[in-house]
Amino acid sequence: MSYDRRVQVAISSKTDTIVFDERLNITAVIQRSLEDNAPDSCEVNIYNLSKDTRDFIGSVATTISVRLGYADYSGVVFTGDIMNVNHKHQGPEWITYIDCGDKAKILQVANMNKTYVKGTKLLDQLGDVAKAFDSDLELLGDVTYADGVLSRGKTYSLDAKTHMQQIANQYGLDWAIQNGKLVIVKKKQHSNNAPFLLDYTTGLLNSPQTDYDDKTKTIRLKAVCLLNPRLIPGDKLVVHSQALNGRAGNTHVSRQDAGTVAVNIKTVLFNANSREGRFTTSVEGTII
Repeated sequence: MSYDRRVQVAISSKTDTIVFDERLNITAVIQRSLEDNAPDSCEVNIYNLSKDTRDFIGSVATTISVRLGYADYSGVVFTGDIMNVNHKHQGPEWITYIDCGDKAKILQVANMNKTYVKGTKLLDQLGDVAKAFDSDLELLGDVTYADGVLSRGKTYSLDAKTHMQQIANQYGLDWAIQNGKLVIVKKKQHSNNAPFLLDYTTGLLNSPQTDYDDKTKTIRLKAVCLLNPRLIPGDKLVVHSQALNGRAGNTHVSRQDAGTVAVNIKTVLFNANSREGRFTTSVEGTII
């Protein structure tokens, strides 16, 4: 069914914003991740726009925001920069293809030229990276991030993305730009948001899949559900399915009760169609 779907795409220039909704034929594929060290990505296709609107998107617009959900609940799942626009005439239809990245433009050029003295705190370093990304800093979990200090003075002169990854490797962090914010979480932690319970009554589709990741020594879970804008990398998710009464690779799945596991969400893929196509969320994470 498509009648209760909500798809809203706001495209902006420096002075104007045009909002498109589910009354148009719109598709969107959005990936958000704490693991790939790349900007969150968004691909939006909008059908049969006027020439003036196509010209605005192709030559003037700079940013995009995508809200997905249903009549009773929707949420912004992506904000970012418009990186590439193509218009194609296929049969009777014009299709506008829009490729976007979260803070993608500044990630390409942001640099760190900074000298730190011995004893500089991790939190101060993270704050400087956030400034380089022109982003607010959002720390997830219960940690204070005061447990890391430089043992000796250092001078950095490199791109800010590489510097952030060096910090992440040193202190065991996951990071990403999420809707314009630099989000940081320790690898085995998650946000303090109340976990969403995903089961067959709340949108779970098919059976979740589990596997043992020998590289990270963790059990991974993959699940697909009806589109759910509440699922965000860095949050905790509780999944219930009788299919989880088994093993992941050569390792037993730990659980609070039969068929129930808690997961740290690492990657989320939204696949939306304003008409009759797919309207799903694929979620992947590590079992706690």
